[in-house]
Amino acid sequence: MTVLFKPQPLSPRELDLLRTLRTHLHLNQEVTFTVDTLRQLGFDRFMPRDSLQRINYGNMIGKWHFHGHIERTGKTVCSTLESNRGHREQEWRMKEG
Repeated sequence: MTVLFKPQPLSPRELDLLRTLRTHLHLNQEVTFTVDTLRQLGFDRFMPRDSLQRINYGNMIGKWHFHGHIERTGKTVCSTLESNRGHREQEWRMKEG
């Protein structure tokens, strides 16, 4: 397999957010999460904005996935946020180990 893109190592902030998510899932006895979960946890307050002032959750999730912290479940679910009008979101879970 050829890797065309190799993201930077996880920043201390990205590792902190990952630990926060892991703790949230454990305390709530949940196994999976979506971008909606990250929004509901208020992660946007701790993430940088791009040049158009948008939060790029996909970039962080991609880095967590690339570095082996999370994996796809193979499912998509409807967004629960009203502003997303029910669009489909990838469902993720923490990798064991």
